[in-house]
Amino acid sequence: MKNIYISPYNLHQDILSSLRKDDSFFDVKIITKEDFLSQIYGRVEKKYVSKIMEKHNLTYQNTREILSYIPYVNNEDTLHLSFINKIKEDVEIKNNKYLDQFFLGSEITVIGYSKFDKELVNGLEKIGVPYKFKNEYEKRERTVTLFDNIEDEVYGVLNSIAKLIDEGKNINDIYVFTRNENHIYFLRKFSKYFGFAVNFDGNESYAELESSKIFIDLLRIGTPISEAYKIVKEKYQDDEQTSHLEKYISEELNHLNQDKLIDYLTSEFKNIKLHNAKLDNAVTVINQPILDKNAYVFMIGFNQGTIPTTYKDNSYLNDIEKLLIGLNTTIDKFLMDEDLLTQFIFSKNNIEISRCRRSKGEKYFPSYLIAKFGFKVSNYEFPETLYSSEMVEYYAGKYKDLFSFYKETSKEYFGFKTLAKVPYFSYDNQFTGAEVIKPNQDQIYAYSNVKTYNECPFKYYLNRCLKIDPFETSFALKIGNIAHHIFEEQFKDDFDFEKTWESAVNKEEFEAKEKIILINLKKQIKAASDASVLHYKKHLGSIDGTKQYKNELKLKIQIDDHTYIRGNADKVVIINDQYVFVVDYKTGSESFSPKELEYGESMQ
Repeated sequence: MKNIYISPYNLHQDILSSLRKDDSFFDVKIITKEDFLSQIYGRVEKKYVSKIMEKHNLTYQNTREILSYIPYVNNEDTLHLSFINKIKEDVEIKNNKYLDQFFLGSEITVIGYSKFDKELVNGLEKIGVPYKFKNEYEKRERTVTLFDNIEDEVYGVLNSIAKLIDEGKNINDIYVFTRNENHIYFLRKFSKYFGFAVNFDGNESYAELESSKIFIDLLRIGTPISEAYKIVKEKYQDDEQTSHLEKYISEELNHLNQDKLIDYLTSEFKNIKLHNAKLDNAVTVINQPILDKNAYVFMIGFNQGTIPTTYKDNSYLNDIEKLLIGLNTTIDKFLMDEDLLTQFIFSKNNIEISRCRRSKGEKYFPSYLIAKFGFKVSNYEFPETLYSSEMVEYYAGKYKDLFSFYKETSKEYFGFKTLAKVPYFSYDNQFTGAEVIKPNQDQIYAYSNVKTYNECPFKYYLNRCLKIDPFETSFALKIGNIAHHIFEEQFKDDFDFEKTWESAVNKEEFEAKEKIILINLKKQIKAASDASVLHYKKHLGSIDGTKQYKNELKLKIQIDDHTYIRGNADKVVIINDQYVFVVDYKTGSESFSPKELEYGESMQ
């Protein structure tokens, strides 16, 4: 009899290893649920995505979702289902012609999926072959360790892992299970303090590659897709940085407008996971259950909303519509996740469960599974040995804070005080003032000074008087500086665009990816400069002795004996000595409201 296993892809290798040990490796096939259902109901190929997006004015996400529903939709009971049936006419469902032969004489074992999965159960019932869910487990006592905050929890778990390694446990048998991005962040941050390696479960995608970001940035400023690819390819010779881009150049995407093209590619890049090389000897971070293998598993972040996951009914099809066509609803998904987590928690693995009360700005509540299964909850107590000097310094500073702010003392405060000396700064909270305006000295203000003061006097005091600016110069501001320099120089007789461009660019500091985007922006700024110079030469002349053009016109208005308002007009156009147009070059965005003029606002 042919044995077919249906399981998530991440379990395939473990299943194969187990079958080899039992000498039951012959005539076995392992497939995922998605592959199984596509065999039963058929599937719509991805090549239709861009065409459906354009024809029906849909987002990438909605299109992919709708195409996944098509094989299951055979009625028009709701507006959404009727629309999907309409789209069904534009695509072809690819069916398996050899379905009967594929499952003939087979027995199916399901591992890693839940018996509450209606989609899977319906598919199994449809083909009419024997099947079973392998989900045996035996309930046992578990204790949940409670930490005050997320940093304490991650430090505590990492210290426990270091203790296991110190005791001779195989590091490759140690796992950290978490679904919380905040936990992932602190695991990445703190794990390097303990001297062991960690493999993170491939969450990184191609969207995070610098080459992908530059590629999308180039498209946003109007660069044709083929030219954007050429620019990125010349910059990055590494195949890993550019190989994923090649197939999109050959795809027929020219029919998509710019917004849809960017939506399509950005979404595609997010869906393609990076295959980072796994370290041979390392702790592994996971977000889905693993098989019984006598592993040491630390389940952290055992909180409401993630253990089990709470799903929102915000898909293109709502729960009632999914119920009509036999798909899993949010309630089904919740029950499926609870079932799989229950099997995992009570598996033969060595499970250590923990949670914390809070993270910065966020309060966590316990998973209801703690009460359902009667788990004991105990507060974290420091072990005899701490395996990281940084951890010691962290707690020394933490308890010093509690003492300094609240005069709170504890055995931990005195213990860590003797273990580590942490530099601790003091401040007397006295404001000594600052002389920012000197009497009898001229004060010259630009419009931007007045605008800042009107927005907030204290902001003006910080930025203009104390010269405190918390922001780094942005890429847009750098481009603005370059463009202004070009437009200032362009009407001079000896103006040379290339030399002026190089001079302006050399005054700024650019990252590697910004330099690539500059290649295309240079063309756009040159085109704007050429058009401006051509217009100037065409209309150059004077009427009644008055020039039609005034470039970089400098103005200075005296308010009192020591106060002046100054300003620069990028260009002033005078027509027939009657109409005046004041031009202010902008590379960014600035809103204008005539109603605010009388209050001294919206002057630029």
